[in-house]
Amino acid sequence: MTPVLAVGGLVSLLAILFLIVCVLMVLVILVQKPKGGGLSGAFGGGGGSAQAVLGAKTGEFLTYFTVGMFLLFILLAMGMQWTIRAEVEADPVPAVGSPDVPSTSTVPEEPAQVPDTTEAAEATDAAPPEAP
Repeated sequence: MTPVLAVGGLVSLLAILFLIVCVLMVLVILVQKPKGGGLSGAFGGGGGSAQAVLGAKTGEFLTYFTVGMFLLFILLAMGMQWTIRAEVEADPVPAVGSPDVPSTSTVPEEPAQVPDTTEAAEATDAAPPEAP
């Protein structure tokens, strides 16, 4: 049986990596130059500055990088699903009514004693009203 802390730590690590991959994928997609100019044109240069840094094949590099980020995104999502499922299967919640779980009933075994308030109500009704 795997300790819950170890599985929980793995889920946390995968979740952090998943968020990093999501942010990187969004940024790479926004920097790419589509037919209309893209967001890279808004930063000045229309993609020319990106070509100066990464060379003439910037579009091809960004396409391959985007595909790689997408594959990593899918693998991390599947990995998180498998580790969360393993964590749940390792520590299942016992069914109510089983010998391990005490029965929690909201119905009391005997009715509670309700104080008799009829005498107090009759005493207030019998008093004459005060004159102003």
